[in-house]
Amino acid sequence: MPEPEEPAVAAILATKPGTPLELVRAAKILADLDRPDLAKGFLKRVLDANLDPQQLVALEGALGATLFVQMASRADLAPEARQLSDGVLAAVRRHLEDPARLASLVKQLQDPSPDTRYRALVEIERARGAAVAPMVAVLADPGRAAVHANVRAALARLGPDAVDPLIALLESGDPKLVVDAIRVLGELQDEKAMVFLLAPSAWGQSDPAIRLAAEAALLKLTGRTPSPREAARLLVERAEEYFDRLQPLQEDV
Repeated sequence: MPEPEEPAVAAILATKPGTPLELVRAAKILADLDRPDLAKGFLKRVLDANLDPQQLVALEGALGATLFVQMASRADLAPEARQLSDGVLAAVRRHLEDPARLASLVKQLQDPSPDTRYRALVEIERARGAAVAPMVAVLADPGRAAVHANVRAALARLGPDAVDPLIALLESGDPKLVVDAIRVLGELQDEKAMVFLLAPSAWGQSDPAIRLAAEAALLKLTGRTPSPREAARLLVERAEEYFDRLQPLQEDV
């Protein structure tokens, strides 16, 4: 006769998990109880169910991405845990980066409900760099000026993911869009942006609004506003460093 299961293991098996969520939860517990053989069986049942993207996203929403990553890292759960983790994370990535969904979330930033705005902001942050383009499109639309402040705040929450796209906007021919980009770069306080703000702050022919925005951003970044002569010197130094390949101005994207 086979030996009886440990009480904890027997208790999990007695629940007879059937839904994908129940199966994954049970698999995680069984794996932690040093029964990867049973855990793999439950994970295989989930894989065999051929879940659609919406169901995979729901699993991540209920259990979190960390659980899948942790199980995938365990050799004793291979290959089932890795296959399931890859499927779940890929579905979540496509969901987060879906252009129509992102456009809807950006629109929700002007919702009168603070809860709706907050939930939209959280989801925009999860999308990271993919959320930059739809928000820039809003900033470029004068007809949506009412939401521009909220969009700038959301861009600033993206941190490093927003820096390069915002730097690229400094070449835009739309002064208002350039000012918006500079203001967000100032909020981000990323040193990488400093060199790109020196020229508009010091160049006498800069649009006055752009020059003032650049000066304010540099003040936030460095604690002071460089004089035109100092700005020119810093630009020359950074150019020399760039051509010496010591300090790239901007990574290729």
